[in-house]
Amino acid sequence: MDWTRGLIGAGLLWLFPAVGGPVNLADAPVITNLNWVPGSGPAGSRVVVRVHLFDRQGAGNIIPILYQIREGLEEIRVPIYDDGTHGDAWPDDGFFAGPMTVPRTAAPGPHWFVVYVFDRDGHRSNLLLYEFTVTGFKEIT
Repeated sequence: MDWTRGLIGAGLLWLFPAVGGPVNLADAPVITNLNWVPGSGPAGSRVVVRVHLFDRQGAGNIIPILYQIREGLEEIRVPIYDDGTHGDAWPDDGFFAGPMTVPRTAAPGPHWFVVYVFDRDGHRSNLLLYEFTVTGFKEIT
């Protein structure tokens, strides 16, 4: 994986976001505790993305879509929920989760993602970098 390209891409995304204006850190949502369950798997498998989100204007101000930029090239939008039924433990606790499927065309090996969210005021959160390893291909039965 070309980490230099990834860090440059993440830096450019921070300076020049594709959607929304410059980040106002006082009002922007904050992402912590990002993880994928499982942390690796074959192409075609289901994973759950989990994050903790905080927004000073309240949880209702967060747009429940997790943006993922795969390897600086492909934008993926994952609907996330804080309802206690989509892989998050309890409703309204600030922990959001959303299921997604690893594309069947994903090549085996590590893939890196930059993730972020927006709030209803147009503020973009901090950026987190995450790596997911595709372990092969899921057998179709």
